[in-house]
Amino acid sequence: MARALMRMISAHLDIWIDVPEQPSKAPDSKKGMDILQGTFMFSLVWGVGATVDGPSRLRFDAFVKQLIAREVPEILSTPGAPQPVFAEFKLTKAPPIDKGTVYDCLFDAS
Repeated sequence: MARALMRMISAHLDIWIDVPEQPSKAPDSKKGMDILQGTFMFSLVWGVGATVDGPSRLRFDAFVKQLIAREVPEILSTPGAPQPVFAEFKLTKAPPIDKGTVYDCLFDAS
């Protein structure tokens, strides 16, 4: 699953690779960060989340939504164990998922 995630990210970011005959098409740093985060979320859902069956998709959806909200998902909570600590990194362009599931989100890189 990790390989599928990385392949999807790589495929979506291929347009930024410098080709000797063409100047780089890389966007400015803010737009680039937005595209990178959107690409990661898209790849997470369709590279990892697509491998689960119907009932498990709802669990995966809840898991991802909790991570986006920086909450500790239930599945990571172990009674008596220390709670996971989130790194300082935060998705700045996390999609607002008020309706539907993470599978219903649209990512537009333009």
